Amino acid sequence: MRRVNKQELLRLHPELADEVLDVFNLEVFIYLDLVIFSIFLGLLLHPLIQSFLWSIFIPLFFLIFFFIVFQIIKRKFPDS
Repeated sequence: MRRVNKQELLRLHPELADEVLDVFNLEVFIYLDLVIFSIFLGLLLHPLIQSFLWSIFIPLFFLIFFFIVFQIIKRKFPDS
């Protein structure tokens, strides 16, 4: 495995840092996190909640609620 000096690489190619930051700022990662957290919440609640429908609806409500919150924040602070 070849060692790469990160400081040297960024000094020679500063546009790489901008591209990496642009990729990390994509909204798709936020949506993916919401879906993964909703699935994880559903798995955590499944043994505690006896009703199958509630174990589906609570994570679904979680997903919808935080999706709406994210949309509100995105509209309120468009530059972030």
